[in-house]
Amino acid sequence: MLNSEIITITVQNIEYNIFVSPFSLHSKQQCDFKSGKLEKLFFYNGLKDDEYETGLQQTSIDKRFISDKYILNYGQDFEKYYLGSFNVDFDSKTVWQWEGHADTFREQDAKILAESLFNPNSRRQSITMFTPTKPSDINLKAGYMDL
Repeated sequence: MLNSEIITITVQNIEYNIFVSPFSLHSKQQCDFKSGKLEKLFFYNGLKDDEYETGLQQTSIDKRFISDKYILNYGQDFEKYYLGSFNVDFDSKTVWQWEGHADTFREQDAKILAESLFNPNSRRQSITMFTPTKPSDINLKAGYMDL
């Protein structure tokens, strides 16, 4: 489960609902939190598109989780939603070194995102991303439930 937020920005009359993640959702590489300090943020746009809605219809999840407060990770391809990443320093509230897909999100777009990231007046929404556990994923034979 990941509690995060969506920051909404407008660039040239296009509204972006950008999901902020402390780790890459589309990479198989593990996160490096050795320092105990978050040093990079990853950004994704449009996670709740038509394909997402179709995927929700195919899952057997409690309907209360199908809302603006949740994003269900059911194995979708996050690479197609990926915008890029910034190095961050939360103490000084600065960002640098945008690395992203120039064809979908340009440097000047990233600058607007950077300005919104630490702006308390920017449009934000708290959101929880989670991966549902299927009953078949729970192993009751492993001795964890011995009473």
